[in-house]
Amino acid sequence: MIPLFLSLAMLNPDVQAESVALIEAGLKRGDYPGAAFLARQGDEEIAFVTRGWADLAEQRPILRDTVYQAMSMTKPIVVAAAMRLVERGLLDLDAPISRYLPSFATMRVQDGDARRTSRTPTVRELMTHTSGIHPDNPAGLSDEQKRALTLADYTELIAREPLTAEPGTRVRYSGTGTTVLGRIVEVLSGKDLERALFDEVFLPLGMDETSFFFRPEWRGRLAQPVYREEGKWVALDENPERPGARLANPAGGLYSTADDMADFVEAFACGGTFRGLRWLKPETVGEMLRAQVKPQVAGQEGTTRWGLGFNLHVAPSPIAGVVGHEGAFGTSFWFHPQTGRSGVAMTQHMGRPATIRNELAQLLARMAASPMSGHDANRESY
Repeated sequence: MIPLFLSLAMLNPDVQAESVALIEAGLKRGDYPGAAFLARQGDEEIAFVTRGWADLAEQRPILRDTVYQAMSMTKPIVVAAAMRLVERGLLDLDAPISRYLPSFATMRVQDGDARRTSRTPTVRELMTHTSGIHPDNPAGLSDEQKRALTLADYTELIAREPLTAEPGTRVRYSGTGTTVLGRIVEVLSGKDLERALFDEVFLPLGMDETSFFFRPEWRGRLAQPVYREEGKWVALDENPERPGARLANPAGGLYSTADDMADFVEAFACGGTFRGLRWLKPETVGEMLRAQVKPQVAGQEGTTRWGLGFNLHVAPSPIAGVVGHEGAFGTSFWFHPQTGRSGVAMTQHMGRPATIRNELAQLLARMAASPMSGHDANRESY
């Protein structure tokens, strides 16, 4: 029997009931072996559901305190830490990255024969995936080899690789671009990235179960990533504890819980405040939630646009007005800035459809639709 655990405090019956139905349907389809969903209206919990297994082999259920590899949900958290530095005047969004990392001063672009690029990418372009920095590991590194490096060493290897396009001319999702941003945060803060994120994000938002490195007390709580093979769930060969890792990976290295991720997006849903305390200035949040890339820039797709670190869903999308990000192992979070509603979905699988993420985001959008007028949904501005 698949276990079900529900929080009963302050739940909204409509959101709760529909989210249960959606997650049960996803399990029936075989989209994942287990999932958690947590939704809030401001700081009030309106739905919490877990269904299924964190580890099929051990028959260990997903619980409230299950720890997941958040993967690319790490990226907007690194961007938020960088924006705290912007607020203090330490970081300029439109400065070339070579101002902070001199090894990027002379870059090439691969256009047939590699040639010198017309200019160095800016910090803003790192955040909007328009830097041209190649998305793959440099120098043929495997992920295991990458984890053994420091962030400083890994970033130096990225600096030696040619760009895939002139800066600002194409949107191409680049984890390595966010890696460079993480290194800039280290340099300007004078701290390793783990400590910098603790000071700028985790501590003020109460995210005490989030880290780049596995903690022994998480043993028995960590979800096992799986993939589908011949109709069965198979565990990834890679040890999810990442033994020996030295790299605080800005592109996708965080471990976290549903509650910690909900704290992060709650702060954005509430305009940069968390539990009554100001964390980011309203103008900072506004800039992060503004569509940053002009329509004529190549590589933009459908009804999503890049803000700073976040995907903005624009009309005619069924989730227009919703902002968020996803991760490769099925994790996602969203928020609706006009209504203060936010949601987090946590699973731990590869290669399956993102149906449940889209359905839960649409649930939040539907619940948010009545109090907002159509023209308030995320409009494109540049």
